[in-house]
Order: sequence, then C-alpha cells, then structure tokens
Amino acid sequence: MGEALGAAAVRPALRRWAIIAAAGWGALLVVVGWIQVPVWHDMRALYEHAAALAPDSASAQYRVAYLDVEDGRWDLAVPRLEHAIELDPREVSALNNLGVWHLREGRPTLAQLLFARAIASNPAHFRSWLNLGLAEIAQGEREAGCAYVRRSLEILPSYAAAREADAAYCRAHAR
Repeated sequence: MGEALGAAAVRPALRRWAIIAAAGWGALLVVVGWIQVPVWHDMRALYEHAAALAPDSASAQYRVAYLDVEDGRWDLAVPRLEHAIELDPREVSALNNLGVWHLREGRPTLAQLLFARAIASNPAHFRSWLNLGLAEIAQGEREAGCAYVRRSLEILPSYAAAREADAAYCRAHAR
C-alpha cells in the first residue's frame, strides 16, 4: 500500500514542492488565459493579432483582408491584399481577391492578369478559373470565358457559383 501512495507519501517534502509547482502552473495558465481571451474573441481579433505578431506573413495579411472583404470594406482590404502579394507574389487567395476587386471596378484586363498569376501559382484553384472566365466574358470573349468556367467545374463539380455562371453565360448562349 505504501508503494501506491507514490513519491509524495514517501517524501513529504516532495508533496510540498508538487503543490507549489501546481499552484504556479495554475497561476501561469490564468495569466496567459487572461491575456489571450480577447485575442480569441472572434476571427477579426485573432487574425489582426496574428498580422501584428507576424507583419511579414502574407497569409496573416490576407486573412485580415478577407474579413474586410466580407464586411464590404474594400478600402481596407485592397492595401492589405497588395501588401500580402508584395510579401509573397504567389499568395493565391490574395491574387484572386485583388482580381475580383479589379473586375468589380471595371478593370477586367488587370483582373485577368491577377487571375492568371493565381492559376500559375495553384492550377487547382477553382475560384481563380471561374473568375478568369467571368473576366473574359466581361470583355466579350464568351467562348474563352466559358472554357475557364468549365475548367472550374472540372476541378470542383459542385461549385455553385461556377454552375450558375455556366447556366447564365455559357449554356444559355450556346449556339
């Protein structure tokens, strides 16, 4: 039975140090939790914290920009997207989203260049294929655009936005 009580029962001094160590560890967890809980409050707080801790991380910059896009704050998102691309010229999502902004602003040629760069960085990025197709269609190049839309669907057949674009621009106007 004495063996079952462990080292603390055999050496009472160890018990005291074990309690002190456990209390210290608990106090440390409380302090770290107190500091980190605001960071974990929501995705914006988490991503902004990550971007502040890693200002040279293209991914961290992109994540904050993405939240700005979701909030409709392109004025905040565009500089972050551009910065993410400066940090990593192959940051696919930043290239794609910056291309979307240029397409929305009526600059399909610039958008096409960004989508093409995104595809060159990741040929399986189905969103960039769709967006390249939409940029082509916006310039009156329906056949080329529909080929890109179909490529997007080849990569991800369930991609609803590509299905909608195919139905609206490609199948509806097929000769």
